[in-house]
Amino acid sequence: MLDEPASALDPEGAEDIYALLAELNRHAGITIVVVERDLSRILVHADQLVVLVAGKIIRQGRCEDVMPYLWNQEELQEMVPPLWVIKFNLEQSMATCFGAWRQESEAVEELAEHLADRSGEDCKSA
Repeated sequence: MLDEPASALDPEGAEDIYALLAELNRHAGITIVVVERDLSRILVHADQLVVLVAGKIIRQGRCEDVMPYLWNQEELQEMVPPLWVIKFNLEQSMATCFGAWRQESEAVEELAEHLADRSGEDCKSA
């Protein structure tokens, strides 16, 4: 169990720490519990999220199941990583659903596919 292991590190150092922890999990089969306020740091590595408020578990599960809950709770929206804020806003404005973006490259790929699929549609200006 680690409490914000990358809090005093630069972004590259933080990524290195979380990559090492993910490697230990995958290859050595070690269960790792990390307390982290910045979900964007762990999103690419986490299998499960547990959200605690005032010491009580209020939600737990896969990232793609927990993030919508956080987004729909006004007092918890600040916990939603920027990538998912973009995702939720695009889904709302475009009336569509996107996948569980864990890193920017997944978002870029899915958005490119979505735009390519729509390229034949007429553009309607206001």
